[in-house]
Formats: sequence, structure tokens, C-alpha cells
Amino acid sequence: MDINRLGSDLQQPTPLDSTQKSTLIDALAALRDLVDAVSDLLLAESVYHLANGNPSRASGATDILSGAVPPPDRLEMLQPPERGIAVNHRVLLALDHARTLREGWPSGSPRGLADPDLDSWLNRLLPAPENILVRLLGSDGSTNKVASLRDLFDIWPERDPPLGALDLAFDVIEPGAVARSALEARLAAACEALTGATGLPFAWDRERDWPATAYSIAEVSAIAGAARAVLGNARPLQPDDVPGAVAIDTNDLAARLQAVSDAATSAGKRLDKAIGSAEERLSARRWAAAFGLPALADTATAGLAALRATNSTGASPPLPTPRCRCASGSRRCSTASRWCRA
Repeated sequence: MDINRLGSDLQQPTPLDSTQKSTLIDALAALRDLVDAVSDLLLAESVYHLANGNPSRASGATDILSGAVPPPDRLEMLQPPERGIAVNHRVLLALDHARTLREGWPSGSPRGLADPDLDSWLNRLLPAPENILVRLLGSDGSTNKVASLRDLFDIWPERDPPLGALDLAFDVIEPGAVARSALEARLAAACEALTGATGLPFAWDRERDWPATAYSIAEVSAIAGAARAVLGNARPLQPDDVPGAVAIDTNDLAARLQAVSDAATSAGKRLDKAIGSAEERLSARRWAAAFGLPALADTATAGLAALRATNSTGASPPLPTPRCRCASGSRRCSTASRWCRA
């Protein structure tokens, strides 16, 4: 009797028109398809676990749709483990045995002496020196002068180490980041010799009106950095890598090492003679930086500023001390045989 009273009190719903009925039927059909898809997916999950010898997981997958167990974070049948045989592909980098350099690039850089094959390979990958441009700014921030790398090579200071293609890759901390690097200090010395002006700031980006064949130093450094990344993840080719290959040419290796040793000895003599001359100290420091000595490369730009101060005031300010890299709490610097000054 209570049920009959409740039924009489309820308000009957308004009948649906044809449009509403069609919309409701479409929604129910879509829900039916979704339920069928989930059901098929859980069935496949159950079969997957059953085929892999896990009946408990198989039965659990079928109970998910009923709500008896919570669903898993992921279905394993969608990410089956990969099985197979690993295959490694080796790519060989072919180098020019003649070690020819593109016209305009200098020879004799320490890195080029150590590995003339890579130096030859990289300088043929990079643009020609006459197409690599450097922008110098005036006091108002506008472009004061544009010089090509070929122009700088023509007046490159004889006391400084030659700038090779490998130096564009390794004289910067990050590819394309030329500011406050050893490369900037070496270019600044050549630009001062070219223009006769000191302290002109660089602009490392390209001008909008440059032709497509022209490149900025930053762009070329980025290209060289990509080649550096390839070399950094590679290893030398060994005779065992190529069937029937000849043994390593130890005579060539010995000659290269001797050339680097002679250049290092010459750089050491420059350091001995550099005491008392600010310009010679900078030149000796750039030679040491060309051999990859980071403590000296870090102070190359600061040393150039000290030389400019000398030229403007006539005084001889002390050159900056290389950054201390010793361990915390240590009294002796780990990179130099002297007491830490920090």
C-alpha cells in the first residue's frame, strides 16, 4: 500500500520528443561501444596473462569490469617486453690520407699537429675563412667594422699560436658560446692588430643583410661543436675492426707526438721569456691555452683587459691569478704546485 501511495505522489516525466529520443539513443549506443571496447581490452589482458602462465592475474583482469577489484595503473598487454637479438651498427668516418687543408686555413696549430687527419676533415666541413665574418661594434652599439677570418689570418700575430679548425670546436666551453672564451681572446688580439683600436666589443650574431654564404663566428662554432660531439662519442678505428687491415702506423704516430712535443717545448720557452712583458705573457698564455690548459684559458680574456689597461695608463697592473680549483679545505691547489691564493 505504501508503494502504491509513493507511485501516485511521483510526478510523471515529460515525454521526449523525437529529437531528444534520437540524442539519447545515440548516447546509449556510444556508451555501449565503450563498454564493449573495455570488455575486449580486459579479455585480451586476461588471455595475455593466461598465455604467460599467470592464471591469478588472468582471473583478476576479468573481474575488473564488474567492479570487484580496482583497475591496474596500466595494462601489461599494451606494453609487452621486447625480445630479440641486439644489433649494433658501426659507422666509419673516412678521413683524407693526404691531410689537405682548405685554402686559407693555417697549419701548425697544436691541435692540428696532434691530429692532422681530424684537422683536415674539420676545416673542409667548415665554411671558407673568407666567408666567416666577425663584427666589431662602436661606442653607440652599431657595427663599426666587419672582418673575415681570412683578413685576421693575414695579420695574425706571429708570436701567437695559429688558429686551426679544431680550435673553433675546442676553444669554447659550449658550441656557439664565444663570449668570454679562449677563442674570444685570440680573436681580440688579431682584431686589435687589424684595426689598431683596443677594446672594441664583439657582436657574435649575424647581420640581417648578410648573404647565405656568410657565417658568423658563433654559427661556425656551433657547426664545429656538432662535429666535436661526433668525435666525443667515437673511438679510434682499430685493425681488428676491418678484416685484412694493416697494423697501426706507429711511425706516423711518433712523428705527430714529436711535433706536438716540439711545439709544447717552444711554448714553455715563451713562458720562461714572458716575465716582465705584458704582451709576451698574454702570447705565452694563449699558447698554453691552445694546448688545452684550462686554468690559463679561463684568464685569457681577463689578461687581455689587463694589457689594455697597461696601454691606456702606462702602468703595469698585475695579471689575474687563475681560479683556484682545489678541494674544499685544502691548502694546496690541485692544479698547480703552489699555495692556494683564494
